[in-house]
Amino acid sequence: HSASLWTTYAVTKDFTFGAGLNTMSQVYANVNNTKWAPGFARFDAMASYAVNPDISLQLNVQNLTNKLYFDKVSSPHYAGVAPGRSATLSANVKF
Repeated sequence: HSASLWTTYAVTKDFTFGAGLNTMSQVYANVNNTKWAPGFARFDAMASYAVNPDISLQLNVQNLTNKLYFDKVSSPHYAGVAPGRSATLSANVKF
C-alpha cells in the first residue's frame, strides 16, 4: 500500500510554502513473503518566491528528515537504498 499527500500555502502573493508526505507499507521480495523491505514515510518541502509576474524561484527538498529507507526491492537479495536528503533550486521563466 502507498499514499501521498501534498499541500501548498500562499503566505503572500509572492511567497508560497508547501509540504508533502509519501508513505509505503512493507514490500515483499519473494512469492512466499519471507523476504521484505520495511515500510517508510518520507517528508518533502518546498518554497517559492515570485520575483515578478514572469520569473519565480523555487527550492524543493526531498527526504527532509534524511531518513534511511529502501525504495526498491527486486529479488530476495536486492533492496535499493533511497537517496538521502537532497535539494533542487530552480528558476521558472514565462515567455
